[in-house]
Amino acid sequence: MRSELYQHNNGIKLTTMQEKKHLFKIRNNNFDPNDFIKDFIDIRNERLRKYKQYTTEKNAIDDRKKPKSDLIKVWNKIHNSFFNLIVDQKVGYVFGNPISYQIEEEVAENEREWVKEYLYNQDVFLKDIETGTQQAACGVSYRLLDIETNIIGTNANLTNINSWNAYMLGHKEAAVVLSEDYTEKGHTQILTLYTKDVIIEYHSATSDINGMMKFTVAGGRDNLLGIVPVFEFRNNQEMHSDFETVEDLNDAYDRMISSGADEVEQFRLAYMLITGTDIDGEEAKKIFEGETGILNIPDANGNASFLTKMMPKDFFEYFVGLIEKNIFRFSKSVDVNDEAFAGGNESGEARKWKLIALEFKANLTESWFEKGLRDMFEGIVAYMRIKQGMNSIVSSNIYADFTRTLPVDLGYLADTLTKLTTILSERTVLGMIPAIDDVDAEMEQKQREREEKMNEMNSFGDFGQVNPNDAEQTGEVLDQEKATDNKGSGQTR
Repeated sequence: MRSELYQHNNGIKLTTMQEKKHLFKIRNNNFDPNDFIKDFIDIRNERLRKYKQYTTEKNAIDDRKKPKSDLIKVWNKIHNSFFNLIVDQKVGYVFGNPISYQIEEEVAENEREWVKEYLYNQDVFLKDIETGTQQAACGVSYRLLDIETNIIGTNANLTNINSWNAYMLGHKEAAVVLSEDYTEKGHTQILTLYTKDVIIEYHSATSDINGMMKFTVAGGRDNLLGIVPVFEFRNNQEMHSDFETVEDLNDAYDRMISSGADEVEQFRLAYMLITGTDIDGEEAKKIFEGETGILNIPDANGNASFLTKMMPKDFFEYFVGLIEKNIFRFSKSVDVNDEAFAGGNESGEARKWKLIALEFKANLTESWFEKGLRDMFEGIVAYMRIKQGMNSIVSSNIYADFTRTLPVDLGYLADTLTKLTTILSERTVLGMIPAIDDVDAEMEQKQREREEKMNEMNSFGDFGQVNPNDAEQTGEVLDQEKATDNKGSGQTR
């Protein structure tokens, strides 16, 4: 649950006036890194808190305080990783199949190949999964086009930036990135300001993240690309995480499971009630340590039994089940243990309706991810134009195709597509098949197969045909065959 005690903002993004303040200072060459950190620190801590919840490194249950009572022997703090499930399910659904990056045919061949090779060498497919994970877990993620200059020339590297170490100001007007290094001053925090014109570094000699309030200018350089090389991938307009709406429910689930485990484990430490005899501490110790298992109860009405608490099993199961159901419901996630997915009789089409909320969420993620990719393509094209001298390509020539990771009911799909072939074009029908990534390539392959079959049929085209020049000879052969057949028929009588 997000803290309501944030001093400067809601912990998700800067207030409108805070953002305007820092942009005003940047435009007037008066940016104050220490003032920015003061406003950003709550956002940084909130994003890091969410990511630790995703990794189950730190959940609210960890702060469950044990009552000051000797009667309570067990106090569990059990993590139930719904946050992890919610994020990984969507990331696998959207990014499980690598994004297919396409370049339009009108682009020069050498430039098309350069982009393809560049994206491949940058392991962009793995970076997309990492970016998508932080996008879902923290509400936003960032990527940097880092231009490195050396003796040989310049290199442009795509680097993912942790969401708690970056912030975008305005509409791609400026960005701030935090990092750390070891310099002559020792452990050093680095704040880098990126604008369309300049890149300025500020250093603070401290290892304490929350103590980053002593930044001074360390250097700067011109931004030759003319764009802010930091690209923002929001999860939604408000930068909410995928589990933003169910944090309280997950905390309640953790407490219920932890309390239930407490009750079960406390049975082993239950108190024994003995009536009808007196047992001193020494005798009880011998019994407890197993030196003797005999209780001498002279009173006929005496008894020995454990004091235990009756657990409301039905209510416990109902309440836990209700919380679990609401977690899936309000996070727009899918319970794969649902009968529709666990060997039920539902058709593939019926199962799709179970995925409709997840699909809506995935579509929103895809739209915002594409926006970040368009900004990234703009940066790559700027580098190609300025540093590589490639001018035929523009950022709109590059686009991304997403393919959902979803089991396909092939029987249902084949039946449907067969019926559609009578009313739709071949290209449209092929485009509806999930296994086909490139419709044009598939159509070309089908055409080649048709031509190969035609060639095979043509190779047998002369078999059994009569040559007109051999008509007389052919007639004699046929007469001989006819006579032979008649002779054979007479012998059967």
